[in-house]
Amino acid sequence: MKSKALFLSLLGAVAAFGMPANAQVISNQPSTVVNSSSPFGHIILGGAARQQNLFHSFSEFDTSSGQFVNFVVNPNVVNVISRVTGAPTAINGLVTVTSAISGGNSLAPGVNLFLLSPRGLSFGTNALRIKD
Repeated sequence: MKSKALFLSLLGAVAAFGMPANAQVISNQPSTVVNSSSPFGHIILGGAARQQNLFHSFSEFDTSSGQFVNFVVNPNVVNVISRVTGAPTAINGLVTVTSAISGGNSLAPGVNLFLLSPRGLSFGTNALRIKD
């Protein structure tokens, strides 16, 4: 059975960088909407859909301990492919993919998440991923 968890893929070297004080998720793609109204994190909507793939591009993508980034996807999406073009990325919070059908309140079964960053990704001790 295909995992319901999100998978993190790295492009470039994984490096150890300091964790940011607050989560920063800034899109540099017009079709991606970052809702940062919650003090606990960010909700990612939209993106560029190509068949069963959903693409996002960010200039910054960081999560702090106790904060989240949630990608909300439509039911036909199999892969969420996100690139970070700016500074190195530090993940120290929760990153999830949820279904738009549930209003973003339940995991999206069978959806893979790929985070790509040529400047590296670091995962802190509080980084979480959801597995089925």
